[in-house]
Amino acid sequence: MPKKCLIIYPYFAHYRKHLFDELFSSNFGWEFELVGDDKCYFGIKGIDPELARHPLDKGGYKWTFSRVFFPFGKKIPIQWQPGVLKRLLQRDYDSVIMLGSIYYLSYLLAVPLLKIFKVPIIFWTHGFLGKDNFVIENLRHLLYKQADANLLYGNRALRIMKDSGHYHNVYLDVIYNSLDYRALSRINLSGDEIRNIKESLFQSPQNPIIIATGRVNKEKKFDFLINALEKSINQYSKHFNLLIIGEGPELNNLKQLVHQKGLKKFVLFTGALYGNKVYEYLLASDLCVIPGNVGLSAMHALSAGVPVISHNNFNIQMPEYEAIIDGITGSFYEHNNIDDLVLKIHLWAFNRDKLLDSSECCKEVVEKKFHVNYQIKVIKNCLRAACND
Repeated sequence: MPKKCLIIYPYFAHYRKHLFDELFSSNFGWEFELVGDDKCYFGIKGIDPELARHPLDKGGYKWTFSRVFFPFGKKIPIQWQPGVLKRLLQRDYDSVIMLGSIYYLSYLLAVPLLKIFKVPIIFWTHGFLGKDNFVIENLRHLLYKQADANLLYGNRALRIMKDSGHYHNVYLDVIYNSLDYRALSRINLSGDEIRNIKESLFQSPQNPIIIATGRVNKEKKFDFLINALEKSINQYSKHFNLLIIGEGPELNNLKQLVHQKGLKKFVLFTGALYGNKVYEYLLASDLCVIPGNVGLSAMHALSAGVPVISHNNFNIQMPEYEAIIDGITGSFYEHNNIDDLVLKIHLWAFNRDKLLDSSECCKEVVEKKFHVNYQIKVIKNCLRAACND
């Protein structure tokens, strides 16, 4: 009889569906159950909760809904999820994978409960980025070392935790992040199709296309791209097209900025797009630039063979920056330095041979570690280690 593992999160983002599909169809001695809200928040697209009503052999999920509450409002990170504790009291599981966060009250209360039940605890978490103050850093250490294992998004967090000396008896591994790379690999566009996409998007399709994807907020710093475009034209007489995909609170401000600078000919905002259309636009693009924190945008672009540029302040970067190998799968510009951003864009966007050489390297990085197969292997090894199998 297979063992059971609960995967407990506030909610389940759609970009992880391919991973859960693999877990629910896997056959390595474990069955899985999701415990979390049936909707997402903060503009994040979630997995369709209807999957909880479908049989497992038809692609459905075992999913216990547990609503997330924000006792102090959504601007304060404290969250409460009482259904989690109710589910844990049933004691019909052998291990728990859950978000490791000092801001989720239900998870903090779950730790001593699981200790009493002698159930192995696995945190799936960012871990450390290096930007925490003394108090927050030590609160994180206090939480993470309660676990039997920690699955981390990046190697930087792994190094910080190993160097701290707190985790001698805790299993640590890097699970990275991934997108549904196989969906992209099924899309093949001919040269004519790519040319038609370019012509449908911009008045000057011969210009390099710089793509930026993600939530359009201040953290992404897409305004830097618009200012870089203006500087590139005015100071270097080099023109490129800018394709921004996404919705968010800064979208109208960016549109106004483009209008003020007279750049409407070179900038296109598509709004939110998902699935094949995003991949088609990526395949038609030359370079991805995220001036702020890069996140999953790097995975999207690299999967399509498109190199990525982002900033070099790794204390505040998202873990996905580790997929950018400087000079091979992209570059890092000096944080908040638009002049350096322009130079890095020129280094790639106007060098056709460099872009072609980089394309396969980008895909190889994703296939090697930022891939669902790698994540399944990491989860399997972690369960084995945490449960002494």
